[in-house]
Amino acid sequence: MVLAMVDGIAHLSPIPAAGWALILLTSALANAFLHSPSHTPNYPRPHSALAVHRNIGTILMGALLVCMETHHAMDRGPVGHIGHIADPLALTLALGTLGYVAASISIAARRARHSRSHRLEAVLMGLSVLLMAPSSVT
Repeated sequence: MVLAMVDGIAHLSPIPAAGWALILLTSALANAFLHSPSHTPNYPRPHSALAVHRNIGTILMGALLVCMETHHAMDRGPVGHIGHIADPLALTLALGTLGYVAASISIAARRARHSRSHRLEAVLMGLSVLLMAPSSVT
């Protein structure tokens, strides 16, 4: 996810934003499959909440990367039909970002259920989505 964020900002690789989104979506689906109750029946419940949080953050980050690229393409000139979907997508992602940040704060506030490293992961993922959102939705 960090590589996708850095490449989305600095454009260091030939992988387009849609390619990074596909990589992030695939990793989120693989993570969900590996942590599903059918594969790990004794997986602790708080950790499954963190796995869901991690997967939603990964998918949201991929969507933010695609939206960021769409907005940059619109700045460069006419883009056809992309302009028709950019504003509703940006609004949806902005609301999703706010919900995700609220969920991150909620997870971080549950001291008894999660270890310090898990709470830190939730805060940092929420922060990364929050920092990425303005360049994606404006």
